[in-house]
Amino acid sequence: MVDRNPRMSKEIMEEAFVIIGHGSSVVQTFPLVTFKPAILFIPDKEFFVRNDLDSKFVANQKTHILTHSVQEVLEVCDSIKRNPKSYQADIKNYRAEHIYNLGNSGEFIASFIKKLILKVQKNREY
Repeated sequence: MVDRNPRMSKEIMEEAFVIIGHGSSVVQTFPLVTFKPAILFIPDKEFFVRNDLDSKFVANQKTHILTHSVQEVLEVCDSIKRNPKSYQADIKNYRAEHIYNLGNSGEFIASFIKKLILKVQKNREY
């Protein structure tokens, strides 16, 4: 299925077993929301070397699978379809360990503002 809507719906994300892209924000967030991997399709194998980039900056090893050919994309899709939960634990663990306050950012912001106000008030006392 190809979703050409300006915004991907939650239903489409849940129905999909993988997302394929080349670096959009949806490709970055899809695994964190669905616990399903994203396939990054970058045909130019020298892209990272030529641009002096570390591929890990774009393709997270826990949430993304970097591919360089249509054949690789098809093979990865077959592998994921045969075992759709094979990436789930790694993605869940990554999200829990590295995505700061996902799900409770409101509490974090409120706590931060409270600490900031207390610090300002304390500084005014001196």
